[in-house]
Amino acid sequence: MPRRALVLGAGGARGFVHMGVLYALERAGLRPDILIGCSIGALIGALYALKGSFAEAERVLREMSKIPLSRDWIEGYLSEYFGNTLIEEMALGFACVSVDIRSPGASVFPQLAREVVFRRGPLWPAIRASIGTPVIFPVFSYRGMRLVDGGILDPVPAWVAKEMGAERIVSVEVAGTPTIGGLIRKGIFAQWGYRVHRAKRRAMAVSDLYLRITLPYRSLDFNKGEEIAVAGYRAFIRASERFIGRL
Repeated sequence: MPRRALVLGAGGARGFVHMGVLYALERAGLRPDILIGCSIGALIGALYALKGSFAEAERVLREMSKIPLSRDWIEGYLSEYFGNTLIEEMALGFACVSVDIRSPGASVFPQLAREVVFRRGPLWPAIRASIGTPVIFPVFSYRGMRLVDGGILDPVPAWVAKEMGAERIVSVEVAGTPTIGGLIRKGIFAQWGYRVHRAKRRAMAVSDLYLRITLPYRSLDFNKGEEIAVAGYRAFIRASERFIGRL
């Protein structure tokens, strides 16, 4: 059997579509061997990969969706739930991405920012680094790095799955992903948009199925997680009817 990877992209609350996709894959007997995540995709991917349990991931996300977001709460929850777990100890393969902006000017000029891939080591700091959406969360200082949401450079990091030996890759992009909070669109910040566009093109090139899901939800609609997940399930079912042979 080919090693399958599922790449879960950034998108805030809209990323709950990933739960629907995971459920659809399990029902189709296409359970992934590797989970790659960015931002909300890193959190959902980690919850699933930790024990290989959809039910446990669903339970935790239901609990988290009822509590208002805050830096102290999210860091406390992640450290308590995942404890001292190492990425290499998880039931399934896992990796997530973040962006290091420690270089002077890196928060403005994307060419000075550096993508960071977490494939081993402590799990909870890796997730916290990946979900650090600018404006919502402050920069996460970790091991000499200044880390922010991986989605500002590479919202669908499918290339990581390829490097980890995946032979079949399903990538999920949540349309309208706000790569830098959706707040900057003109002038010098157009450079960020170019980097993200290039990263998405690369993801499409290495994916056997690249699913782009458009949703009428806001990135902070965490209280609508269940209906967003259902939308993800339906979108995957529609797409898989044409591409199931590739997986």
